[in-house]
Amino acid sequence: MVTADLRTQRDFAQAVDNFDLTLHYDGLKVILKGGMLVRGPEPHFILHGSAGSFVKYGMDPQEEALKRGLTPAEPGWGEEPKEHWGTLNTQIDGLHVEGRVETLAGSYQAYYQNIADAIAGRAELEVKPEVARDTIRIIELAMQSSEQKCTLPLLSRSL
Repeated sequence: MVTADLRTQRDFAQAVDNFDLTLHYDGLKVILKGGMLVRGPEPHFILHGSAGSFVKYGMDPQEEALKRGLTPAEPGWGEEPKEHWGTLNTQIDGLHVEGRVETLAGSYQAYYQNIADAIAGRAELEVKPEVARDTIRIIELAMQSSEQKCTLPLLSRSL
């Protein structure tokens, strides 16, 4: 099921600039939120489960690095500063564990390299076309849910 509230909050905005989306699965609820009028830092990811919680602040640093004129050839490309690493609060073998989890370095170029390799027959696609299709379908359902102010079913079991 999909429940969405999509809005245009800024006076000059020509596209949705605020959203609240809930995906309802059996035994799992996923909440996605975003907005342009958020002044203070909020977590980028919050995951809660029966075994613990993971909270992460900060955005992928690659876009900001590109804006500063850096390239993927730079040393440390895609690496995040320690203050943006996620925190994990869990229990392992009866011992309470709380601490930072180093973020793996990002690599936008690896995505496109995989597409080139798949076209050349050297690799399988890591992101299958069905995933892109399902993502587009969820976006379409979110738009419909917001417009109709209702919760809509995901029509395929693959979603």
